[in-house]
Amino acid sequence: MKPVITNVRLAAINLLLATLAAMLLWKRQQSLGVETAAPLVATNTVTAVEGLKARLAAGKDRYEAKFSYRTVLSPDYQIYITNLRAIHCPEETIQDIIIAAVNKDYAHREAALKLLPHFHHPWEGADPREARDWDRVSKLRELRREKQRLLKELLGVNVVAEMPLIQSKQTHERLETALNFLPEYKRETVRDIQERFWEQSQQLRQRTLGYLEAEDHAEYGRLRKERQEALARLLTPQEFDDLEMRTSTTASALRNQIAAFNPSEKEFREIFKLKSNYAEEFSTLDGAQPDDLNFAQKRAAAAQLVEEQIKSTLGPERYADYQRSQDGMYQNLARVVREAALPQDAALKGYEIQKAAMEEMQRTLQTPELSNEQRQEALNNLRQQTEAALQQVLGQDGFKRIQRQVPVLNMRLPNPSPIRP
Repeated sequence: MKPVITNVRLAAINLLLATLAAMLLWKRQQSLGVETAAPLVATNTVTAVEGLKARLAAGKDRYEAKFSYRTVLSPDYQIYITNLRAIHCPEETIQDIIIAAVNKDYAHREAALKLLPHFHHPWEGADPREARDWDRVSKLRELRREKQRLLKELLGVNVVAEMPLIQSKQTHERLETALNFLPEYKRETVRDIQERFWEQSQQLRQRTLGYLEAEDHAEYGRLRKERQEALARLLTPQEFDDLEMRTSTTASALRNQIAAFNPSEKEFREIFKLKSNYAEEFSTLDGAQPDDLNFAQKRAAAAQLVEEQIKSTLGPERYADYQRSQDGMYQNLARVVREAALPQDAALKGYEIQKAAMEEMQRTLQTPELSNEQRQEALNNLRQQTEAALQQVLGQDGFKRIQRQVPVLNMRLPNPSPIRP
């Protein structure tokens, strides 16, 4: 009986060991990501052993078939993308991988232009003037445009590329702000038109060292005309006017000039249109020589005509506000009123006080009947009265702000000096 019992025990132990081995193999396959059915419980020793052998063989084959990324890599971007998708790589990760690969491939071509300090080797001197080599700037910008087009073709997305600045950072920011008001499908083309005009203008100035001859002036005029015609073909008249109003130097200067005027949109548009037409016609960059007497006379007459047109457009009352807003004394008062959060009419009241005081000062200085002592006393009294009136209108804080800006803008009455006989 003992041998029979022993054989039964051995069979049971073998069956248990086979079952445990099968379960361990199944768990290992699960951890490796191998899809397999749940382990089956063997019903006898022979079945368990054969099943174990089959599973071990399958697991070994799959385990030995290790993944190699070299089978995915390809110098052809399209094949590279196809291979990445074949292994179920997420699209966002594919974009990151391809953008990095394209940037790496273009890096040596960009570095060869040596436009930025980090493009130079430690033993090479970086000439600051190279940053303004507009031929190289143009080549670098074209390289990055080419890279953008390639990524758009490969990935179907617009990848922002950092471009070297052509104008000041503020000028580029103004352009980007203006583009946001245009339909999205027009923005990239408008940006290209504007930036190519800037590039060509800078190349012209570099070629001529800033001294433009008659033919160079004519060339600049041609570039500007090409820009306007290209934009006019793409934009509606309203879009074109809005773009010019938000980006042109004429508009920027006008905003600063009449900030204290607080124009309405309609008023600003009308004034800008008149000023813009004048600036375009009498620009000295288009071939007109500033020392040409005939040109100077025509420009002065045109400027007077523009002022008359602005007066007719605004009407007498608003034109008076427009003129006053360009007076440095009023601009300073308007700034103080804004900073001190005073009523808007405080600037006008303060301006009238100061203007009347300045006129009275001139009369006092030009009155021959007064002795030096009398003139000195009159000017002292005038100053005290003026400062008291300003303090009442502007308050203590506003008056102190005006006093701090006196040395720059000469807003207060000067110290009276003795008049020599």
